[in-house]
Amino acid sequence: SSLLFWILLHSLEDKKRLYKLIVSTGAIAAVSALFFYCNVIPVSGMITAGRLQGIFQYANAAGIFFAACALISVSPEVKDKKGYMLLFKTALLLTQSIGAILAYLIGAAIVAFLAERPCRETFVREFAAALFTSALFAGAMYALTSYFEQGIFAAILVVLLVLISFKFNKLMDALGKSKAYFFISASGLLALFVFLIVSRGLQPLGTYIERIIHINDGARAMLHNPILGLGPGRWESVRFSWQSANYDTGFIHSSIMQAGVDAGAIAVIIIVFMSVLLLRSINYKSIHAAAAIVMIMLHSLMDITLSFASISYLLLILCYIAIDKPQAKIQSKVYKLSLLIMAALLIYLYAGQLIMNNSKQLAASGAIREAAAALEGRSTYYFGSYKADYLLSQLYYSSQDYTKLHRKLDSIPYNTSDVFYLRARAYADEGHYKEAAEAAIGCIELSIHQAYGYELAEEVLHSLSPENIGYYEERIRMLKERAKSTEHFWARLIQRE
Repeated sequence: SSLLFWILLHSLEDKKRLYKLIVSTGAIAAVSALFFYCNVIPVSGMITAGRLQGIFQYANAAGIFFAACALISVSPEVKDKKGYMLLFKTALLLTQSIGAILAYLIGAAIVAFLAERPCRETFVREFAAALFTSALFAGAMYALTSYFEQGIFAAILVVLLVLISFKFNKLMDALGKSKAYFFISASGLLALFVFLIVSRGLQPLGTYIERIIHINDGARAMLHNPILGLGPGRWESVRFSWQSANYDTGFIHSSIMQAGVDAGAIAVIIIVFMSVLLLRSINYKSIHAAAAIVMIMLHSLMDITLSFASISYLLLILCYIAIDKPQAKIQSKVYKLSLLIMAALLIYLYAGQLIMNNSKQLAASGAIREAAAALEGRSTYYFGSYKADYLLSQLYYSSQDYTKLHRKLDSIPYNTSDVFYLRARAYADEGHYKEAAEAAIGCIELSIHQAYGYELAEEVLHSLSPENIGYYEERIRMLKERAKSTEHFWARLIQRE
């Protein structure tokens, strides 16, 4: 994000330089991500379940970023760096993001369709050769790290891939003298298909169904308050009340629907209107930038793509490149000052998150009281929010400071299933079992499709008197019936063990 913001600040007048800076920034991100994937030096968050996440800490965001860079790397403005697409495609494949890979294939098809015939043939040949090579390297690295745990050999492959990327143009010149690229194209698609089936199987189908349910639940929440929505960030705290299936995610995996839930249907209408204007304003002679824009926008329909500042900055830069209209000189002091003010505001808003992260690290190390003290009395924008209040409540519970816990829970302006859960836990520890049972029922009512409320209620019931047990068992039975009647008809397809 910082690198892309620097590009925005310094290079908007020179579009050719923008192309080069995007590719160079992407190459740094790709090479670092590939080395981290080898796990020679373990870094938390760089890999999850064999999927490359890199500095994005989220595989799908990394995938769409590398996909966009792969398209830009073959544009005429950076023809001396087109070998970098090997790095981008290998990193993209290792994210195992089906959505990002499909979006990239659509973007590549747009480029091939819009390009003139000589350029189209060159693009197809290079696309096929790079896909074949990247699929082989990605498959080998995946096997070495996931099955054989030989990260050092995977790192050697990364070095070899970097060296090949420097000689890519010469290899293409040699290949261009033959028709072998048709065979390579078919082999590349086959290698891609085999790699994805081996690495992820049919799991993406369940993920796709889950996201359809996310969007459906988000639409119901948006229509509940179509003018203002639920409020920015509130979905994460009240989502269990709207869920029609048992899934656990704090975001609706659609950037557009998330905006609608946060700010209402008007926000969705504005986004759609602006998107149509953007697509009509694009000069499709800048075909690589235009294809990357379409690709990112498509991906954002089914993922939280635009929640990442780096992706949003990249989209802004691509829009500037592709909208080929007379521009006033924008490298003025006022323009730079406005960007710096925006950066300062973002830093201020992120300061609270940094303090929260520090508190979580203290808690993880066992310093619970110190972690609570790090949050108490803070006046930054982020504090006073639900996230901070609930984290502080959890710390009070862990330190068994029930007086402060109840005071903090009472100060939270609205009840959520998590608030009821923590309150029930505290009441049970204090020996107030009837109050704990009531709180557990409250937790179930606000998270009717989640298992943890039912499990807590079952645990508390054992401590009640016999006459009370029957009363609460009947209430739980009725809630289970309600959950069954309101469950989404695809819900069972996304259940996790």
